Amino acid sequence: MAISDFYKVGFTIESRTETSTYSGASWSDVGTNYSGYVQPVSSSDTFKQGKSGEDVTHRFYTSVSTPCEYGYRLTWQGKKYIMVGTDQPLGISSQSSHKEILLKVFSDVS
Repeated sequence: MAISDFYKVGFTIESRTETSTYSGASWSDVGTNYSGYVQPVSSSDTFKQGKSGEDVTHRFYTSVSTPCEYGYRLTWQGKKYIMVGTDQPLGISSQSSHKEILLKVFSDVS
């Protein structure tokens, strides 16, 4: 069984753009209908991503072609997450099997 057998479809990825208005930022689609699945990290797996210094709450397993940038917002079924880094960006042993994107629950209302 491949990891892609667990994938769901319909993830949306957005980039944040600072605005000159008081609202602070707007979100623009990078793309929709990406496939993958989100899994919470257990409390024993919680760690600080060295580069960003942010707690990771979930991991997004997806295709290696899925766009990933620090600060992109991932949405699926009304749940929102912020991308804070990648783990295994080329899959296990660099075999291009899948990408693991490190996420943090998004709490902003914008």
